[in-house]
Amino acid sequence: MFIRKAIRFGTDAGGIEKILRLLQSVSQIIAFQSYNKRDVAFWMHLRKHFSLGRRYLRFFRFLDYFTKAIACLDAASGWEDIVLGVLKWTFLGLYMQLESLTILDAMGVWHAHWADAYMLHANKFWFYSLSLSILSGAIGLLRPNKKRTGTPTETARNRSVLVRRLVVDVFDLVIPGSVTGWIATGPLFVGLSSVMSTTLSMQDVWERL
Repeated sequence: MFIRKAIRFGTDAGGIEKILRLLQSVSQIIAFQSYNKRDVAFWMHLRKHFSLGRRYLRFFRFLDYFTKAIACLDAASGWEDIVLGVLKWTFLGLYMQLESLTILDAMGVWHAHWADAYMLHANKFWFYSLSLSILSGAIGLLRPNKKRTGTPTETARNRSVLVRRLVVDVFDLVIPGSVTGWIATGPLFVGLSSVMSTTLSMQDVWERL
């Protein structure tokens, strides 16, 4: 059973993206723990290719996020749903869209003088989206929905998932926060945060398969 699920994980687009993200993060950690310039260059080059591999897989992901934003808007029953749902997915979609627009520059095929500026703004949108997601998760934990039904076991499981995703968002926030300069940290800590968030978020993909 485990082997079959591991195979499905390794051949699923979401699973592959998580594996590449973990390898990218580990490469960054090793690079900034190395003292030899050749080793640093090697691991950073490897990190770049793992990152590119992930970007190929999610090139059109922004369409999915914009669709989720529209669905949230249709189902919104108040300002809270609009702010925490619609804006979260819209910001995430904008992040992915701007990232996709710069992929030729990242590949080294066509240099765009605006690529760095686009990626800076993309990371700002990602930061906004994660901040709203963290706020939404915190509200969900502090103010449970009284309409929820289910056994105590299901309630505990749902709460556990909510806590895990909240922790993932907090770790992920370090990445765009570092790029934008809004969170003062170094590349080593960014790599460690990415490893933590990736390892935890892998469980969502695993449970889905």
